[in-house]
Amino acid sequence: GNYSGWPKQKKTYPLWNAADFRRDQSGHVIMFEDVDYLPFRMGHTGYHFHNYFETTELLRMKYMTYGHPIANASTMTVSEMHPDLDVMVDCVLGRSTTNNRHNTLTSPLEEFEGRIPIAYAIEGYSMARHSELKAILMEDENGHNTTWHDNPKSKDWYENIPK
Repeated sequence: GNYSGWPKQKKTYPLWNAADFRRDQSGHVIMFEDVDYLPFRMGHTGYHFHNYFETTELLRMKYMTYGHPIANASTMTVSEMHPDLDVMVDCVLGRSTTNNRHNTLTSPLEEFEGRIPIAYAIEGYSMARHSELKAILMEDENGHNTTWHDNPKSKDWYENIPK
């Protein structure tokens, strides 16, 4: 394209990412809230969802093309792609986490400490989405025989999480 009118001091180009908008459009910085139930006392500034996809194919496309792409995501199980997805699948399919390095919550969502997405406060929403996600996962052709713990990338992943 013709970028002759683009300011020379700019390091970004017309296709901006979210950080560009926050930095250059006079957006305000949202500071972490001080909370005592999380490590480092830092609360949420937003949510990053993995389960708002209508098919596992669309989810895999996200993991093959966004952020830190996983080239072979199309051949992996959903659990194998990322530890957050592994927890999601364990929760939705009711799988045991006995031998995993993560656990699912045993308490109901209503007892969760901290903020939750606004949609979860709508009566019946979280259970409806849980059921919908279970159906999506059960239709997945790649199955659920392997998990994040089978992925070679998981070897030292947990050790590198700040404590």
